[in-house]
Amino acid sequence: MARLTHKTVPEVQAGRIGLAREFAQARGVYLVLKGNRSVIAAPDGRVWINPTGSPAMATGGTGDVLTGMIAGLLAQFPDQVEPALLAAVYLHGRAGELGAAKLGEKTLIATDLFEFLPEAMREVAIIQTQSEDETIALGESLAAELPAKVVVLLIGNLGAGKTTLAKGIVMGLGAAQADDVSSPTFTLIHEYGPNVCHVDLYRLDRAEQVATIGLDELFERRAVVLIEWGERFPELMPAERVEIRLRTVGENAREIHILPLMNADERE
Repeated sequence: MARLTHKTVPEVQAGRIGLAREFAQARGVYLVLKGNRSVIAAPDGRVWINPTGSPAMATGGTGDVLTGMIAGLLAQFPDQVEPALLAAVYLHGRAGELGAAKLGEKTLIATDLFEFLPEAMREVAIIQTQSEDETIALGESLAAELPAKVVVLLIGNLGAGKTTLAKGIVMGLGAAQADDVSSPTFTLIHEYGPNVCHVDLYRLDRAEQVATIGLDELFERRAVVLIEWGERFPELMPAERVEIRLRTVGENAREIHILPLMNADERE
């Protein structure tokens, strides 16, 4: 990246998110900038910070494995470039975490990732619901699997079912009935007791605005914090989080991808 941008390595490291965004926008490409929390930048300026990975992966060949995974998923899903790219980066990092845990950080080599990739893929749940009631029921069941303290990003386009899923999660946590849960589009934050918060950042355009609403305080609480549109401000989101991606696949059907908490062994 330093060579491509004619900058020094320290300069790249000091501004990875901004540099990745600028590069992707200027050239109309998706960019994956590997590192301690790999950065994925889109042509329209959106940026994601991948929550998986291990220092053990700082070895020759791991980038080649990632390139192969990206190419393979894009070949399988040519019409879903963005999800394929994000999935490849996530699974690559997760396979590295699993390998490092079993083999040790000093002994892991690039080809070891293939051994742990199937386990990483099994961890990522993809579920399809056929109605609003099914989406609420899924949220209710997911609530039982969440840690007592966690940030959950609900990611999807308008109408994808983010608030519907939130209804089920809030109900499953015993904080409110589904009918009492609505998107806090105008109030920004709804609190359902001290241990459940629902945040909607749709109406905010800049990170400076988001920084004034007290998210840091929410993140410090022993609470489940559900955030809609948080992916628009990756630099303000905690690295350790659950991501749930929703998309419409029919009039009432939704496809829901659940990326688990990075350190799953810390769940309570």
